[in-house]
Amino acid sequence: MIQNVTVPAAGPDPNARGAAGHHPNFRGFERRELGDTYVSESWRFAPFTGNEPDPETVMPDHVQALRNADYHSPEYQAYRLILGELHAANTCWQVARWTNAAAAALREHYPTWQAYRRATAAAEAAYAALDDTEDGKWRAALLRLADARTAALDAARHLDGANEAIDALDEGLPERVTEELPSLHEIARQLSLDIDGWDIYSHGGWGGPVRDLEDKYRKQDKRITEVARLAGERADA
Repeated sequence: MIQNVTVPAAGPDPNARGAAGHHPNFRGFERRELGDTYVSESWRFAPFTGNEPDPETVMPDHVQALRNADYHSPEYQAYRLILGELHAANTCWQVARWTNAAAAALREHYPTWQAYRRATAAAEAAYAALDDTEDGKWRAALLRLADARTAALDAARHLDGANEAIDALDEGLPERVTEELPSLHEIARQLSLDIDGWDIYSHGGWGGPVRDLEDKYRKQDKRITEVARLAGERADA
């Protein structure tokens, strides 16, 4: 967990902080000086479960009192480091909470993804079967294709809803948290869920499973129409 801040290069050692104490998950701190006034500060924590209290709400009153000390005083620098530690801990805590929510959402909506895969595969099979359909059986084959497409689009609408629910999980999170989030594919692997090909994000009305299928089916219909036209011309010849 890295945070970069501009502070005086000199200051107390957070690893040796005494009376102020540390967050229970604190495991270490490292400062790297990058010039006279700029340093990189890194906090290390034990893994958070996401069920702990928000780290930024547990600052003791005697630590809060240090905020009014002179900026260049050791007391204020101690306060600043405590604040930085709790801020970094809050980031880790929020990441853990989001990860828990994302895992639960993937488990919940995985059957929807599986149903979508089955339905779209059936529609593709019905379309491919047209190439081998005898002339006198086209009407029945087209009815099967229409039914399969209806089922696929219904499954796509359910998947659109699932995608929106998962995509909404990080709404309102600050950038310092979102840039630390694990990928949904990484979480799915840990859950032994196969989500390859699942485009899990909201397209804001500009795409998504329903729109993608509608575009594909329009292209297929153009070919079907052209084949029907050519077949009609041959029949009239």
